[in-house]
Amino acid sequence: MRTLAVGASLAAIAGCTTLGPIPATTTVSAVPEQRPDVEVQLAAAPGYYLSSAVVEDPQGVAIAQLSAVFEPARLVPVPGLIIGARLIGPEGDTQLEPIVGVRRALGADRRVALAGLAYGTHGEASRDDASYAATRVGGELAVDVRVLDETRFAELHVAGALSATWLSAEGSYCTDTEGTFGRMCPDPADPAAPRVDARAEGVYPAATLGVALDGFRHRDGPFHGARLAILVAGGWMPRVEGGEQTRGTLYGALGASLSLSFGARE
Repeated sequence: MRTLAVGASLAAIAGCTTLGPIPATTTVSAVPEQRPDVEVQLAAAPGYYLSSAVVEDPQGVAIAQLSAVFEPARLVPVPGLIIGARLIGPEGDTQLEPIVGVRRALGADRRVALAGLAYGTHGEASRDDASYAATRVGGELAVDVRVLDETRFAELHVAGALSATWLSAEGSYCTDTEGTFGRMCPDPADPAAPRVDARAEGVYPAATLGVALDGFRHRDGPFHGARLAILVAGGWMPRVEGGEQTRGTLYGALGASLSLSFGARE
């Protein structure tokens, strides 16, 4: 399938513009609470910007993210159902994305948990005479393994996720004098500045691994615990040269998240 990278990108020396945040993972924990619960999370989600795909040296980044997920548990007849949303990206290019899924703990000891999640959103923004509009829809399979026995104070977890995101986007950006790679427009008012318009779509997979420390879980009160996670992700991102889609390229990025959970007593 054809692919697209859109937006402005790194200039050779003068700085950069970032547009089109694409996180590699939802950062949602696969561990169910199994009672009515709201999980609020602040994260630097590993991923990339669409604008990075038009530069000579594309790289992954950590993307600002604020999310909330509600697990109704016994309030509905669907065990493990979760619904929520997240805000992704910097000021001026922030996307609101709904998330829905199901997560389950396996076995009597609940050591392993699995989750299936779906997400999708539309985003558009312009900056420094560059612009993009993009729609993406995807799914994620996540797993979480508790290293030791359950405790009320601290637990070590290892987590992983596989995601695939369908992306359809269009945009406009300036290029270097050879018309190959994107750059910041040298003079937005100059009609002679070389620029390109592009439109395409594609499916992009990603994988994420993480280590998480859970604290004060399995308690009877309304505070259900906290989770601090360190993440590393890699995947396949779009690649465009001279306004034309070429083969995609690999990227890698680090991230982190802090979650707090609140809800019903046991």
